[in-house]
Amino acid sequence: HFNARVDALIAASEFGKEEIVEWYHAKPDKVHVIYLGGGENFTPLDTEAAKRVAEKYGIEGDYILDISLHTRHKNIPSLIQAYSIARGKGISQKLVIVGANNDYREEAYRVARISAYTTDIIFVPYVKSADLNAIYCAADLFAYPSLNESFPLPVIEAFASGTPVITSNTTVFPEIAGNVAITVDPQDISALADGIYRILTDATLSESLREKGLECAKKFTWKHTAEEPAKLYENLC
Repeated sequence: HFNARVDALIAASEFGKEEIVEWYHAKPDKVHVIYLGGGENFTPLDTEAAKRVAEKYGIEGDYILDISLHTRHKNIPSLIQAYSIARGKGISQKLVIVGANNDYREEAYRVARISAYTTDIIFVPYVKSADLNAIYCAADLFAYPSLNESFPLPVIEAFASGTPVITSNTTVFPEIAGNVAITVDPQDISALADGIYRILTDATLSESLREKGLECAKKFTWKHTAEEPAKLYENLC
């Protein structure tokens, strides 16, 4: 009944399209991929970013950043475990996790409490949208090992901020960030730890990821996200 009444559907990625076709049984030629934006709203900032983050949120020193709700698929406990392994290898950055305290938060807090580096794992429930750019820019690395996304907006925001990214090699991530970020199996904690360690100890790799991310982010604009549906609507008339 649903498909008989719909002339077109919009997916935020090719992976999202595959899910729509599979679960809604929509005809593939009815599903149109239109990427979301986000790249134009963020930009690399100078050293004032770190000062701003320290003053407003008490986050001082170098850090790894994750921006995620506390839900199961965001895979935060695995990131904390990988961070602890990477610290044991010799990195010194803190881990900052920004996101609302949803139902799954207790598992993340439990894993953080038993970590040998628990005092360097910082949970920030809320950051004002005006401060997000600074939070990204002040980070040495953005880590986003989510298990499933249709479009990873935080990854684009990190790219545009000039922050190297490590993320998943599953679902939508190879499509969006395959040759721009380090991608690993999000459930392979050792691989995630190794990737974190590599980026933070290899300045050449880190700079390469930064440059690739800045270039990639230019493709994702809200202007494009608005114009493409308008063209689709016109074609349907």
